[in-house]
Amino acid sequence: MKAVWIGGVFSSEALARHRAVNQAQNRWSLGLIEALCERGWSFQSLAFRAEQLWPKGHVRPGLESDFHPAVEPLLVKTWNLPFIRDWHLPFAYKQRLKKHLECSERPDVVITYNPLPWHVPAAELAAQSYGIPWLSITLDLKHPGEQMEHFARLNHKAAGQVILSWWGYENCPLEPKLHLDGGYDTLQCDEANYSPSAKKIILYSGKYTDYGGDDLLADTIEACKRDDIEFWLLGKGQNARIERLGQDDLRVKRYGFVNDAKLDELCRKAHVFLNPRPNAFADNLMTYPSKLLFYMAFGKPIVSTWTPGLSPEYRPFLQVPLEETGQSFAQTIDAALAMGASNRQALRDVMFQFLHASRSWKAQAKKLEKFTTTLTKK
Repeated sequence: MKAVWIGGVFSSEALARHRAVNQAQNRWSLGLIEALCERGWSFQSLAFRAEQLWPKGHVRPGLESDFHPAVEPLLVKTWNLPFIRDWHLPFAYKQRLKKHLECSERPDVVITYNPLPWHVPAAELAAQSYGIPWLSITLDLKHPGEQMEHFARLNHKAAGQVILSWWGYENCPLEPKLHLDGGYDTLQCDEANYSPSAKKIILYSGKYTDYGGDDLLADTIEACKRDDIEFWLLGKGQNARIERLGQDDLRVKRYGFVNDAKLDELCRKAHVFLNPRPNAFADNLMTYPSKLLFYMAFGKPIVSTWTPGLSPEYRPFLQVPLEETGQSFAQTIDAALAMGASNRQALRDVMFQFLHASRSWKAQAKKLEKFTTTLTKK
């Protein structure tokens, strides 16, 4: 099957160089695309490369070499200027897709990775003017509407809906729909040092945002008084409290952005993972924290909030604090670190059984292919 993926799929070099390129989103996209390629699919990636607005970023950002080799680049060039970029992008996407469709073999499907204001017009063009089915994947949506009315306005012309958030899937008024939250790359070995004298590593990886829980993360570090632990903080973005803790608290190790290989290496050495995403932000209704599947592939305790985007299937695998406070998170970290070897192994075994049974990218690609085939045959 031949597909145009409306969204960026970038190289590791582009991830490292450009702050605005999202590592978690890129890893999710690439995991699914590579698994579909193994099933005979081919992809073009229609995208501009996100970058800070000029003068902090380039006026005309993006090169074809920024894209990952798994996709054929369809680079969208835009003027990266305040106000101009957002106005220009929908037109630029439509023109680039139109040029591609008129000069190349017709794709079987166009897939949008999030219903962004510049993605939707291009997908609607393909659907209405060329009769190509549009499959909408919704990773997150800040304001879906109380009855999903905003979501429906954005996506009602799509032939099918793929939704990562469990809340979004259950409340989606559009049919047909598929819940597909993500997959794992590789089941990892455990390289943590469990000797009594060793430092216990508490690891957080992700962007620093309010809806991602940066303040709860800072509260947790401050509430945790143990001197036998280290907090390893990975990811892009800035938060004043986190930066101050990195300077004042010797237990806090800030790694910033690291490539996938280094990320995996550090995670293999961790004892406990953190996902402090708070329920106070409505943004988290339509968000699936893909880091959870990534963490689970290391088979270790995950201290996490419980947000509406999570399928009930995940509940047995997470250590959920009683309250969304730093003190409660610190207590749950203590409980996770107190687990004996047999309990840690039992948790690892059930995590891996779940992942192997339902969350490999191969399994998710097969599910998506079956769903997409029904759309293309209509």
